[in-house]
Amino acid sequence: MPQKAVAAAERIRKDIEKDPVEYKSGTNVRVTATIGVSEFTSGATIESMMEDADAKLYYGKKHGKNQVVAEFS
Repeated sequence: MPQKAVAAAERIRKDIEKDPVEYKSGTNVRVTATIGVSEFTSGATIESMMEDADAKLYYGKKHGKNQVVAEFS
């Protein structure tokens, strides 16, 4: 798995999580992100990579949220 892509996604996730967002009437809301990372393989299409990343995103949401998923456990 390309570690640079995973590291970049993890930095983005941490930056999103770091600061609460001000919502209506000054209410602070904690925002997190789950990110799926797909690896290009020979013969892959944009569509197949998007489907793979999307499946990993939903796997991460079902298994704890607020994480980067590059491989299924």
